[in-house]
Amino acid sequence: MEYIPYLLVLHITGRCNLKCAYCYASSYDKKDLEIETAQNILSQAAKLGTRHVILSGGEALLHPDFYTISEYAKNLGIKVHLTSNGTLIDENNAKELKSLDAIVTISLDGSCSEINDPLRGGGTFDSAISSINNLVHCGVTTSMRMTLVKDNVSDVHNYIDLAKRQKVNRCIIERVTGILDNPESFELEPSSEDLIKSFEILSKYANIEGIKMGSNDPLWLIYRNNLCEKITGNDHIRGGCTAGVASVTITPDLTVIPCPRLPVKAGSLNEESLEDIWLTSKVFLELRDRDLFAGCSSCDSKYICGGCRGAAYSRGSYLAKDPHCWRNG
Repeated sequence: MEYIPYLLVLHITGRCNLKCAYCYASSYDKKDLEIETAQNILSQAAKLGTRHVILSGGEALLHPDFYTISEYAKNLGIKVHLTSNGTLIDENNAKELKSLDAIVTISLDGSCSEINDPLRGGGTFDSAISSINNLVHCGVTTSMRMTLVKDNVSDVHNYIDLAKRQKVNRCIIERVTGILDNPESFELEPSSEDLIKSFEILSKYANIEGIKMGSNDPLWLIYRNNLCEKITGNDHIRGGCTAGVASVTITPDLTVIPCPRLPVKAGSLNEESLEDIWLTSKVFLELRDRDLFAGCSSCDSKYICGGCRGAAYSRGSYLAKDPHCWRNG
């Protein structure tokens, strides 16, 4: 089977203007990628078949050449996505993002400031809502994303209602995963029962007209059996965790890792080409063999799920069992 990095997550800066409680990027070098370096990476990715790039950080909009890098990606035929904390998007920025035909995801962790701000910082709820309003007004394809922690599980229903009122295109719920360098992140983790409860609420809203509801979590697929039936296959990977399978992440110091939540070095662009790393890295080769995954190898849904490898890594190995999976004990 041929593996193509359809999605590149490119951290163009390690700088951020917030200090979220569960941030995986807090250990990144607080510097910006040189514009020529970013363009070279995008060119390498395009040759490998990359079709989407998520520009992230840190806060990607802090990079002084964000729009130049975005335009370069667009000209390569790569769809530009921005993941932002929603503190810097005024009407002018929203118009520029619209001109790029970018897809923007705003991180917002509650339906009100009382729930969101303790996680993301004082005033961040109001800033994010203002950014969402600007984006929607300018016709930018916009998503709201909640990072699910134990303290906002009870707010999922209200959060979805907020997304409907804001008229965003998509509402995403994704669990926090423990970060080894951030002990506080483990204290925030929801339980498996919390995750199932959130999926139950999401599934009730999944077919709302005008807004897509769901999760990028691999476990969302095995929760919704109808999705499993559509894409099930018994001989090769058909879905689930994309880390090292259909996506790759590059940090500001040019370290290549499978996923932002799986900070295992697969290689460095200071030493090798992206193509060489993608094709030969031991880390990537192992991530493409789900028979190696504890708890997955005997599961009939291994080719459409595979669990979250970042969550597994937080328990000691990216080949370990996803700690929130309710199957196989």
